[in-house]
Amino acid sequence: MNERKPAKWLLIASILLLVAFFRLHRLRTIPWGLSQDETVNADTSLDLLDGPHVPFLAGGFGHEPLFHYLQAATLILFGDNVIGIRMPAVAAGMLLVAASYAMMRRLFGPMAAMTTAGGLAISWWPIVFSRIGIRAITFPLLLTLAVLSLWRGLASRRRIPVMLSGLFGGLAFYTYTSARVLPALALAWLAYAALFQRAKLRRHWRALLGAALIATVVVAPLALYLQAHPEFQERIQQLQGPLTALRQGDPLPVGRAALATLAMFSYNGEARWTYGIPGRPILDPLSGLLFYLGLVRCAVQVRRPACGLVGLWLLVTLTPSMITPDAPSSIRAIGALPVVYGMIGIGAAWLWTQATRRGRLMRACFLAALSLVGAIHLGWTYRDGFGAWASHHEVYWRYKAHFADIASFLDGQPTAMPMVVIELWIEPVDIDGLRRNLIHDERQPRWVQGGRSFIWPTGAEGSASAEGFTLAMPIFSTADDELWRLFAGDPPVVSTSAYRMPDGRPGVTFYTIETEPILSDFQARASRAPVTLPESAQTVPLPANFDAQIAFLGYQAPETTRPGDELRLITLWRVLRDSPEPLNIFVHLLDASGGLVAQHDGFDVWAASLRRGDVIAQLHIIPLESQIPPGRYRLQMGVYTRADQARLPVPIKESAIADRLWLDTVEVKPRQ
Repeated sequence: MNERKPAKWLLIASILLLVAFFRLHRLRTIPWGLSQDETVNADTSLDLLDGPHVPFLAGGFGHEPLFHYLQAATLILFGDNVIGIRMPAVAAGMLLVAASYAMMRRLFGPMAAMTTAGGLAISWWPIVFSRIGIRAITFPLLLTLAVLSLWRGLASRRRIPVMLSGLFGGLAFYTYTSARVLPALALAWLAYAALFQRAKLRRHWRALLGAALIATVVVAPLALYLQAHPEFQERIQQLQGPLTALRQGDPLPVGRAALATLAMFSYNGEARWTYGIPGRPILDPLSGLLFYLGLVRCAVQVRRPACGLVGLWLLVTLTPSMITPDAPSSIRAIGALPVVYGMIGIGAAWLWTQATRRGRLMRACFLAALSLVGAIHLGWTYRDGFGAWASHHEVYWRYKAHFADIASFLDGQPTAMPMVVIELWIEPVDIDGLRRNLIHDERQPRWVQGGRSFIWPTGAEGSASAEGFTLAMPIFSTADDELWRLFAGDPPVVSTSAYRMPDGRPGVTFYTIETEPILSDFQARASRAPVTLPESAQTVPLPANFDAQIAFLGYQAPETTRPGDELRLITLWRVLRDSPEPLNIFVHLLDASGGLVAQHDGFDVWAASLRRGDVIAQLHIIPLESQIPPGRYRLQMGVYTRADQARLPVPIKESAIADRLWLDTVEVKPRQ
């Protein structure tokens, strides 16, 4: 195959365009949103800017640092946003295609190289890991560069490429955990060379030893650091289940994982939606035939050094998926990525040789058939990856797409109306994820966790926002019916629900909440309920200031309840300073002797998102045992810090200070 012909260069250009298209097309929106792994990675990368600079990073169950240094640079260059987070993977994915082409051309010729590059350009496995901001894609890139340099050096008897192979091989250990199989690959290839290529091994042993020494020097800081910090190996320990069973004499878990891994090419893919459609194999039936033909050709020509290398490469780099739970795992087997498509290239190259021997017509037929296989695979990739996978509700959830929807809504708002988000469970990574999805708007909403609180974002000096506010309700969240009717209105005004799940349900619904009428009415009723001091029964004037962090404005509680029911109490608060420390409100139900009968602890807001003047309604649900005796019970309430559970003081008039307040009594009536 003469690459000097214009048609061949046009083909190379077409492959490069496909590489760029599938890695850059709708990069911000497919997948829509940022997964928690991507957000954690970005936080870890930004932390590197301030140091310390260590060979292994403790965050996220332990991370090798090379990708994070690259990502720190792109976050500076493109900004702390979706593009900045994903661009290192894009670059590594593009370079992987080029490196794989160069490697396969040197090992197996131009047809194998062209087919390998084309497969990598249009297949979902390399594409998805080139579009999300995680580090795995850097492993096959460094491994390919190491093999390419080694082969060039050995063929030309030049020392510099061989030394570079040691450098690239050592750096591969700093990419992804699966790279720890590389010593096994090196030893397996040396054993193969000793068996089949003794003369070449004797001729090149000094160069190989030099490369090994360089790799050892590069890897040494990482190895020594992990030896000194075994606690950072948490992720490795989590994945040792099948190996632990094997050591205990049970080979079945490893056997099942190995069979599942081997089946992922043509029979059954991994079960999770994180990186693709569950059960979808990596290869379609036609490209699968080329893959197995390549395997057969390598087996037949096992004495050929290049065939021995790629065969061992494939087997060893699939091992991380074969010995860990939840096989097959496309991410743990990612080191095999170049040689999987290399096998397709080997199969195609053999068919090309056979066709060439039979004249121009057969060559033309073969090229047409290969183009058809590529077109079918391309369509399969686009349909499943950019269509079915990207739009599935599981992917919507795993990549926190509702935060991207909220960010898009905020970016499209002409006014700076405050927003409250009701989220099922809030973590700092979620706050960062929403922030990084914003393009134009710099507002940060208030956050309610679990739907048992309601926040009124307020304006200057604690006055209620005159325009009201927007409340965002993702589909995965819940809100208590009583709070919803009481504070959101019945029915509330829907701003929009244009951002929809694939099945037609709204991914996020946005409501416009009018502040003054509802809040003023509830506050007037809540502030009339009696509040006293436990020691003296002295009436407490409201608002009651808890350590200059939040002020108690009043409450609403039922007068009666029954055994086995839930006692539902709503307390009202005003925030006295920006971002107060995380707090909990305790509400105790006490009997006549002061004994604790039942309680509720909670404050279902994200404290860091609060601003001075915000007003919060907190629902307290206190379950009552069915055996509780009828009678009158006292409600007791206070606030404590989550960090050390220290109660906040409440200054009451002159010099009196309390750490709790008495609310009204509740009568428990007999169940009829």
